[in-house]
Amino acid sequence: MGNDVERWSAGVVAGAVAAAAGLAVGEFLAAVGGVTSPVVAVGDLVVDVTPGSVVRRTIALFGTAQKPLLVTGIVVASLLLGGAFGRRSSLRGPSATFLVAGLAGGLASARSGAPVAGPVIGLLASTAGVAVLVGGRRRLPDGSTAPPEPEPEPEDPRVTSTDRRGFLRYTGGMTLAAAGLATGSRILVDRRGDELRDRVVLPAARRTVATGEPPASTLAPTTTEGPFGPPDGLTPWITPNDRFYRIDTALVVPRVDPDGWRLTVDGLVDAEASFTLDDLLAMDLVDAAVTLNCVSNEVGGHLVGNAVWTGVPLLDLLGQAGI
Repeated sequence: MGNDVERWSAGVVAGAVAAAAGLAVGEFLAAVGGVTSPVVAVGDLVVDVTPGSVVRRTIALFGTAQKPLLVTGIVVASLLLGGAFGRRSSLRGPSATFLVAGLAGGLASARSGAPVAGPVIGLLASTAGVAVLVGGRRRLPDGSTAPPEPEPEPEDPRVTSTDRRGFLRYTGGMTLAAAGLATGSRILVDRRGDELRDRVVLPAARRTVATGEPPASTLAPTTTEGPFGPPDGLTPWITPNDRFYRIDTALVVPRVDPDGWRLTVDGLVDAEASFTLDDLLAMDLVDAAVTLNCVSNEVGGHLVGNAVWTGVPLLDLLGQAGI
């Protein structure tokens, strides 16, 4: 009976570790390819199909922690699913489950803008998960790929303990590898985001909507100088970027490639108009101090911020399309 429980528990651990490895591989490949990761893509799909009343209820319950909890829930559910199937006596069911889960994540990524890379990443991630699962099952304390019928206790108990140590070394190593891949993917994504932002340089020749004159050279979203400064003796009212509130349906901050981004104005217009980022930067840019306040912000709440926004007046773009 003791060996049965041990093999059952080891199978659960092997399945959970295999699921973690598959998730980590998917995250890393998505980071390398610059596409939405399967976990985030699935989360975006959940957000899109969830009724609005449910979304509002979860916002009321969890506030800004809603989206991190959703991502965490997807990861935890994947680990539990892997553990549940990892204890099965046959590898056929768990392997099929891993492949179906990987395909689902890949299709969600395809929906998020990676029609080819998404399914490929999902397939590779699920294949990695199956490989780790097979390796873990081969190192179960009884040394087989599937828990066999109960056998008498070995005469030398060190035989079982040696197998147990091998299993623990394998699952521990795979867990560390998965954590390393997940950390590496996070570093790659952050670095790519910094590189994309560095490629966008705002022209110095801009005017302000307050004065019509070029802004002070020291003006920036995190300063209080220039035409948008407060009176003497008051605290700065321009909200720093890292403190500006963010309420939206996106699970991660969008990372836009400035070379491929376009803004299109179509529909009931005289002629469709399309603008690249370079087109917009070449237009008459203005700096405007604007306060944004979330509709859900309570009096004295933190979902409000002041910033200096730079851009092209919307009417200028709509006029070119003939709306």
